Amino acid sequence: MHIIYINSAENDVAKITGDDFKHLQVLRVKVGDQIKVSDKNSYIYIGTIENISKNEAVISLTQKTQIEKKNTTVTLFHALCKSDKNEFVVQKATELGADKVVLFSSENCVVKVNEKSEAKIKRMNKIAHEASMQCGREEPMSVEGVLNFNEAVKELASADLPLFFYEFATDSFTQKLKNSNVYGNISVMIGSEGGFSDKEADIVKNMDVPILSLGKRILRTETAPIVVLSVLMEHCGEF
Repeated sequence: MHIIYINSAENDVAKITGDDFKHLQVLRVKVGDQIKVSDKNSYIYIGTIENISKNEAVISLTQKTQIEKKNTTVTLFHALCKSDKNEFVVQKATELGADKVVLFSSENCVVKVNEKSEAKIKRMNKIAHEASMQCGREEPMSVEGVLNFNEAVKELASADLPLFFYEFATDSFTQKLKNSNVYGNISVMIGSEGGFSDKEADIVKNMDVPILSLGKRILRTETAPIVVLSVLMEHCGEF
């Protein structure tokens, strides 16, 4: 069953407009069809399409149940990248079950923080919103940023299980997970096309954050998150 998100409902009725209405049009829903409706935080409903006009769909809401909270949450810290690589990562992180993506700037980032960064975050939240509905998530993934490296590492280190991936690391990612329990909050950090500098790796090391390798091959910045999140979701029992 397809899912749609709402901000609020009155008298057990939700009105869908704007981009979300366009999403329903793409799905070719019709009056009488049932659809899941999520308030994005607390409750999920079974809704019935009651009316479709030119710019709005009206859904009656029934069968209200509470959204089950996950035992483990995963935050991906991903460095700013060229072109649409961050957008691709946001879409795939959404599909793979990450709870949040935080963009940050590091020493070797080709793309720098500028006046367009805020608009970039807004666009990526739209991508995450659409991808969340497409893959049937009860809660949409969020995108935050842009943090500087020190801010990002400080947030990373506050997680129950922080993981920092570095191309010159020798400790195994999978071995680290074998020796770890399923934690309440897992945060992972992946660099840009240029990777991390030695100085940045030293900062992370001094904060006692595990510095890990993804194997013998150097992965692209848009490939590494897919590998890491896939392994984490299997470890957490999501697959």
